[in-house]
Amino acid sequence: MSQPNEEKWLKQINAQLDNSTEQLDYPTQLKLKQARHRAINQNIRSNKLFRWLKWGLPTMATATVAAILTINALMAPNENQVPEPNLFQDLEILAMEEDMELIKQLEFYEWLENNAESELES
Repeated sequence: MSQPNEEKWLKQINAQLDNSTEQLDYPTQLKLKQARHRAINQNIRSNKLFRWLKWGLPTMATATVAAILTINALMAPNENQVPEPNLFQDLEILAMEEDMELIKQLEFYEWLENNAESELES
């Protein structure tokens, strides 16, 4: 149906329904009005529930995911962070009166330590 014909048809239907309700007795008209009000109120309540489900659940899911990601980021150690050198340990080594030849071979000890770590990992 085209738009003007559809509007005309709806007006005719409404007019017939209004005429038929006017011919009913008063108690029946009252029951009909009460049924209409119950239907309207029920529709309003169901719309509120639908609106909550439509917006509430996705919002809660997004907030939960954001909270989990934030907690995970805060709890995970930062692997890119460079450890601070222990200056007191270096001073202790320099203050020792032992053989300075061992201190000169510090690169060898670093290499040995790195190889030991890589062997433990594999």
